[in-house]
Amino acid sequence: MPLKLDGKQSNQRLGTRVILVRHGQSTYNLLGLYQGSSDESVLTQQGRHAARLTGAFLSGLSFDAIYISSLQRAQETASEMLAVIAPAVDETKIHIVKALRETDLPAWEGLPFQFVQEQFAADYRCWKQRPHEFQMEILQRRGQGGQG
Repeated sequence: MPLKLDGKQSNQRLGTRVILVRHGQSTYNLLGLYQGSSDESVLTQQGRHAARLTGAFLSGLSFDAIYISSLQRAQETASEMLAVIAPAVDETKIHIVKALRETDLPAWEGLPFQFVQEQFAADYRCWKQRPHEFQMEILQRRGQGGQG
C-alpha cells in the first residue's frame, strides 16, 4: 500500500512521485556568497541538522531511486538524510549524477550577492529573468592554464 506524505496509508495507486531536496545551508550560503558549481562550500551545522530533519520527514517513504549531485554539499546533505533513512534504502538505488550540479558561475564564485548585483547588473538581470539566455564566459589568462 503506498504511503502518502502525511503518513497515512492509501489504496489509491500513485503515479511516479519525484521529491526534490536542495542541499542544506552551506558556508557560502551563510556568508552570502555565490557558490555555483564550486566545491569549496561545505555544509554548516545548521545545514546538517536540516538534512537530518528532512531525512526524518521522508523516512516513512519507499524509494525506487535516489539521484544526488556530484557536489560535496549535496552529497553531505544526502549522507545526513540517509543516516536517518538508512534501513529503508538499498545502496544500489543511489546514483551520483554530475548533470545535477548547480549552474557554473566561475566569475561570481566567492563574491557577495550584493556585489554581483551591482557590478554585473545586466548579466545578473539576464540570469534571473531569462536564465535560458544567460551565458558566462571566462577568458583563460596567460600562465593560468590558457594558451598563448
